[in-house]
Amino acid sequence: MSGVILLIEGANATHEHATLLQRCGFRVEVSRRDASDAGEILRLAPVLIAVELESARTVETFEFARGLRAHPQLRATPILVYATVLNPEHIEMAARNGLLWLQITPVEKLVAAVRGLLSAQSASGAFE
Repeated sequence: MSGVILLIEGANATHEHATLLQRCGFRVEVSRRDASDAGEILRLAPVLIAVELESARTVETFEFARGLRAHPQLRATPILVYATVLNPEHIEMAARNGLLWLQITPVEKLVAAVRGLLSAQSASGAFE
């Protein structure tokens, strides 16, 4: 599996999403949303960016993800907003901003979604 998955976690994340993805063979870099900047993200050149939705900071999370989507060098990179609970408003905000969305209950759905997105990119020639 080639390419780096950038997992941008919430400020107070205590879960093991990165470890779960790494155990499945993915190359994962982890960053905190409040410590991520465009220069660092561009340096990593991720094939997928997964941004954890913090329920207490929903607006800020979507603004951050929208900023990534607007960056010319990241326009072709899938950006996935994920959480254990998504309501219809979250899904609408993701769709309106050109973002993918995923409710990860159970958490194994994150692995399946990453596999599917990377397979689709590979099939389209995005890794060539």
